[in-house]
Amino acid sequence: MPIHEEGNEPLAEKSNIHNVPAGEAETSENGKSLIVIAVCSVLCMFFMRIGLLSLFYLAPLGYAVLVTNRLRLTFFTAALTVIGFLFISSLLQGGYSAYLWLEIFYFLLLFFMFLWITGGKKTRTAYRFVIASVLCSVIFLIYLFTPGSALNIVIEIIVEDFHSILSSTNTTDTALLQFAQPESLAQTITNFLLRGGSIVSLMMMFFINRQFAVTSVWIIKKRRVDKGLSSFFAPENTIWFLSISLAVIILSSVFNFTILEIIAWNIFTLCCIIFFVQGIGIAKNFLSKRTQRFRMVINILLVLAIFSPLSIVIVLALLILGIIEIWLPIRLGIRKGQASTPEQ
Repeated sequence: MPIHEEGNEPLAEKSNIHNVPAGEAETSENGKSLIVIAVCSVLCMFFMRIGLLSLFYLAPLGYAVLVTNRLRLTFFTAALTVIGFLFISSLLQGGYSAYLWLEIFYFLLLFFMFLWITGGKKTRTAYRFVIASVLCSVIFLIYLFTPGSALNIVIEIIVEDFHSILSSTNTTDTALLQFAQPESLAQTITNFLLRGGSIVSLMMMFFINRQFAVTSVWIIKKRRVDKGLSSFFAPENTIWFLSISLAVIILSSVFNFTILEIIAWNIFTLCCIIFFVQGIGIAKNFLSKRTQRFRMVINILLVLAIFSPLSIVIVLALLILGIIEIWLPIRLGIRKGQASTPEQ
């Protein structure tokens, strides 16, 4: 009987030994990824319909793409799930809505943009947030102001309820009663959404859901997938966009260029958000160099301040701090060049 020395097995035998388990392992890994994505897609639909959890309905998709690194598969699975969910919901409500396809398109764009923010690699995260928020905001506003759409109906219900509440208080404040008229409330909501409110809302939703997904990966998988805001720097040209948009807002208000004013307000809002995030990064960098007890006390004070009138002061302070760092290098321990990396 021929004796083979260790490590001198025939090539075919080596290939069978190593390739078969590798193929099985890859199949098993693909199966696990598909299960995770499918479960997260169902959770997304479940969260969407459950009260407070509806604020985090995108987070399961973010978790899926971070864990499996399968952006396209996650999107297509979530797309099929939401299309089926919306069709079934329409049937249960008595038939298809004329705006069903617009609703489907909005959610598909929302899913894809969020997955791109969370799992994209080639484009800087800050730019992904801006691009996704702008595109989704445009479709959101079209969907919102389309007569008969679900969002338009919700806004009308909110306006009527608010008017009823104020009317039942028997207030004698003429200005408040005038503001409480359905037409005035609807106009106020419209002005707010058109002048940056829509972009702020979507960007906040993207950010909260992304952080929820990142935190979930850290808790469940014990893996960090985000560098945090401590090393975030605003793009250098942001200050020019902020200054020019502010000037355009003032001039447009004087000469009644409404469309130009709306565009300028949205650009100004985006720039303020970027500098506000930079201010948070400065604060986090400062706290990271302090003791754990000091950080805990500051965090408690911040939470208390958020639910008080001081919240406006804190937001303005962080915004100004972020703008100041354009000229003054506050975070000396971090190179500004890090801001251009795709991760931040």
